[in-house]
Amino acid sequence: MPTDTIHIRINDPHALAIIENLEKMHAVDFLTDDDEYIEITEALKAESRRRLEHLKNNPQSAIGLQQFKSHIQSRLSK
Repeated sequence: MPTDTIHIRINDPHALAIIENLEKMHAVDFLTDDDEYIEITEALKAESRRRLEHLKNNPQSAIGLQQFKSHIQSRLSK
């Protein structure tokens, strides 16, 4: 799942209610100062770029969401 961390200031209570609803749907997470941030190393960035380039050049190698979920489930059940 793609994840980006952004910092926002909420000026409208209605906007906060929308964000809270997103949290209930597990679409966003509220972070505290105690939450750990993961540093993405240059090696990991390079590997991500390599894989993206591979997918651009070989789109047939991509798998669908259901196949990905099945793969993860089979890995977790071992």
